[in-house]
Amino acid sequence: MSKNINRKRKNIREEYAIKEIKKSPKDKLKIKEKVGLYPKILKYIDKDLLNDDEFCKEILLINGMALKYMPEKIKRNKGFVFLAIEKSAGFALKYADDGLKADYEIVKKAVQKYKMPLKYASEDLQLFFKEKWDEYYKEHKENCWTGFEITYNGIRTSKEAMDELYEKEKNKKNKKKKKNNDIEEQEESLENFEEEQLFIDDYSFEEND
Repeated sequence: MSKNINRKRKNIREEYAIKEIKKSPKDKLKIKEKVGLYPKILKYIDKDLLNDDEFCKEILLINGMALKYMPEKIKRNKGFVFLAIEKSAGFALKYADDGLKADYEIVKKAVQKYKMPLKYASEDLQLFFKEKWDEYYKEHKENCWTGFEITYNGIRTSKEAMDELYEKEKNKKNKKKKKNNDIEEQEESLENFEEEQLFIDDYSFEEND
């Protein structure tokens, strides 16, 4: 229920932003203010603005997902797509030209943080990266990473980077385990102290009697 309400509110705010842009389709400042949350407004700006490479770059620096509304020349440009991917945690790969979806460097960048954008890559690169991750996961299965951790940490294309990530995660878990053990020891020590104190108090009481 709350999700539907939030979606409706977002839609209302987006419609309001679109109305504002329609009134001032050449207002670069207003466009930059709105595009962070509502990239859809780019459908309604003056199209001449999107012929300005510098303006397109400024927009992608604000919201990488704005690539969806960019002209084809931008979607084919490796530099712009690389920037869009960087500013969208990889998800802007969905809107890149098909040729760049088959580009190793572009896809490698797209999956550095999350695994999900891999589905937008070419079939060959999907298979390549999946095999790399599956091999690594199999090798370090004893670490028992959860599905969330795998998704969150993404796919690393070099073994060195994957090993570094693995060691980092292992150290993080060991620190957490040690902290929990220390807390348990402190609690156990406190319980023992309380029991000893109770015994001393009882003994003192009996002596006084």
